[in-house]
Amino acid sequence: MQTLNRLIVYCCVLLHLFGGIRAGLFLSRNGYIYCKWSSRGLCDKFGPRCVQYMDGTMNYCKHYKNECQFLIDQCLSRTEFGRQGMPVPFSPGCRNIGINQMGMCGT
Repeated sequence: MQTLNRLIVYCCVLLHLFGGIRAGLFLSRNGYIYCKWSSRGLCDKFGPRCVQYMDGTMNYCKHYKNECQFLIDQCLSRTEFGRQGMPVPFSPGCRNIGINQMGMCGT
């Protein structure tokens, strides 16, 4: 009986610790794991995504490998593309910009 009580107590302690770790990793806002987890299943993993933002009169574009990368960047909000960027049609925006590169939008 004493062994069963110890087992129950150990299980409760482990669940409590795991719950805290999970909350810290998955549910903390602006954490990479949270952003990746929250965007999964909602994004296109195969099609490239061109994102543009305007800084005064200049248009800057970033060529994301796929929409999931853009959604993670948007969730993290660490770059201008994540904060202000808007997806645009691919051909006029990211022409001559390599994958995961950024620069002036092509025409």
